[in-house]
Amino acid sequence: DYEYVAFLLNYTGGTELQGQLFTLKEVEEKTKLSRSTLYRRLRKGTLQGQQLDNGMWRVPWEEVQRVLGRRQTRAETE
Repeated sequence: DYEYVAFLLNYTGGTELQGQLFTLKEVEEKTKLSRSTLYRRLRKGTLQGQQLDNGMWRVPWEEVQRVLGRRQTRAETE
């Protein structure tokens, strides 16, 4: 999954996924962050998302891309 997202980012600049909303499970798989980290970031406001009436969260692609970019930048500097 991560390789596919990286491919789309490199090939399309992310435009294929722009405007899409992802479940926390999908965000967890794509970013390799734990569910508890994602919930903590949503509560603190450092990760933007939409909470549905049923309590489930959806995270826009732009936020996933931002998190992936931040993680990639950190990996490159280490």
